[in-house]
Amino acid sequence: MSKLFIGGLAWHTDDQTLRAKFEEFGEVQEAIVVKDRDTGRSRGFGFVRFAQDSEADNAVSQMNNVEFDGRTIRVDKASERGGGGGGGGGGFGGGREGGGYSGGGGRGGYQGGGGGYQQGGYQGGGGYQGGGGGGYQGGGGGGYSGGGGGNNWRGGGGGGGYQGGGGGGQGSYGGQQDGGSGGYQGGQQQQQGGGGAIMAMSTGPPPLKFTGSKHLVQRLVLATLTGRPIRISQIRASSHTAPGLSPHEVSLLRLLDAITNGSQIEFSYTGTTVAYKPGLITGSAAGYGAAGGVIRHELPAECSRGVAYFLIPLCILAPFAKSAVNVILTGPGVITSATEAGDVSVDTVRSAILPVLRNFGIENGLEVRILRRSNTGRNGKGGGGEVQLVFGHQVRLPKTVHLMSAGTVKRVRGVAYSTGVAGANNARLIEAARGVLNEFVPDTYIYSDVSGAPLVAAPEKSNPAAKKKTGLGFGLSLVAESNTNVLYSADIASPPAGGVTPEDLGRQCALQLLESIEQGGCASAIAAPTMLTLMAMGSEDVSRMSLGKDVLGSEQVVLLARDLRTFGMSGWGLREGDAEDEVVVSIVGKGVGNVGRKIA
Repeated sequence: MSKLFIGGLAWHTDDQTLRAKFEEFGEVQEAIVVKDRDTGRSRGFGFVRFAQDSEADNAVSQMNNVEFDGRTIRVDKASERGGGGGGGGGGFGGGREGGGYSGGGGRGGYQGGGGGYQQGGYQGGGGYQGGGGGGYQGGGGGGYSGGGGGNNWRGGGGGGGYQGGGGGGQGSYGGQQDGGSGGYQGGQQQQQGGGGAIMAMSTGPPPLKFTGSKHLVQRLVLATLTGRPIRISQIRASSHTAPGLSPHEVSLLRLLDAITNGSQIEFSYTGTTVAYKPGLITGSAAGYGAAGGVIRHELPAECSRGVAYFLIPLCILAPFAKSAVNVILTGPGVITSATEAGDVSVDTVRSAILPVLRNFGIENGLEVRILRRSNTGRNGKGGGGEVQLVFGHQVRLPKTVHLMSAGTVKRVRGVAYSTGVAGANNARLIEAARGVLNEFVPDTYIYSDVSGAPLVAAPEKSNPAAKKKTGLGFGLSLVAESNTNVLYSADIASPPAGGVTPEDLGRQCALQLLESIEQGGCASAIAAPTMLTLMAMGSEDVSRMSLGKDVLGSEQVVLLARDLRTFGMSGWGLREGDAEDEVVVSIVGKGVGNVGRKIA
């Protein structure tokens, strides 16, 4: 028998679809798509077991990097991805060492190692039905969900991993064939979390450990840039209704997997622990998941975050990719407007985030295309929009920057948008905003964009092809530019429940913009984390930037400074700026740079 690992599966792929596809290559004994416990949808990977090794080899050669069910999948032998069961650990499919069905030995596993079916006892120190060395079909030890030393069904001590064996924490579902001690992706030592063991790293530095769901995006981005594996635990562990990763966080992990090659992502059973070992940032290179040079990433309808939640990390990672990045974010979960969760609109990303990259020598071939607009859906989730990010300028290292003078604001630009509602709302938004801003900046122009509401699938018993409108609403994005090309932005959108007039929103957005300008500095609170991250990743020289004290003291910037230190970056130097309430931040770049471009 030979077991294959299938990665990159679409969220709607099920067991039967997977089985039907791989039965083209021979007798499939088992086909499993690993599903999310809350949504019942695919987590993006699964397993297929063939009766004959030759059939499995044929499936690998024919199906690897081939489009299946709307996604380009990766197929390889499970034994090539995991460690081994020999010796202490083991697991469901343990190692090769040792005896047979009823051999002797101490602790064992369901298909563990050298001992026997009953030696050692059901709870005698580990395995599901076996004893120490033994097991149902031979192998290094372990247990059905554990291994080694422990004394219960999910054993502890030395036991296996999902596809591993050998030493480690809490054990997990299955073993692997011969090799070192194991884990789902092989390696020396298991990481315990959420009811089962997850990825154990075989080589390289040990994973950095974090807790909680706050700043998860920031840590995933830094891990991808520096190549450091991370392990995040206690993700909403105390929540009784929605523990673990949210749909938008799972979708972001899948997006990172799509734009990288060799990334390893593991979840615990409850989703409260995730282990992430980053791969090389390949972008939309052919053969790594892109179809026709474009990666299409679908966001689930349960997504409650705006599309900027995905675009801003892409804007930080894309300059370091091996090739150009071309990603289309589509699906019933795409929200192009600002959200109550704090995400900015796609217009602000286009006019206030992308332009600041010019300071780092990244300015050619950058574009955000709004293919279909959408506000937040009725329940604060989903939208049905579509956005494309084209990032064609990759650099070896970001340039050193010296941004010391904020200057004075010379003009204000903005976009008022309405989706599925009367265009008169835009006129009311613009009039209210200009009523505040014209007193300070006469050069104020706000454009109007009116579009229809997107349609998303809403199948009914009588009409399976039925669709419904979603993402109705309106909003406003404003950007102020100074005479030194410093940008300040503000964003607001109508709440999903309604009840707020366009006049109130327009005035509120204008006041937010004035507050952002009043904070001062050469970067707004929205753009500061992106710029500080690029400064830390740049060449080994001192970059300087003046920031307002309110921006520098914000929770996100303070946590970014701590996380950068954790990932091995330099500390920040601070001194009083020339202007009142401003601080000059000095950062020595670490020269992390673009590894993919260096070897391409």
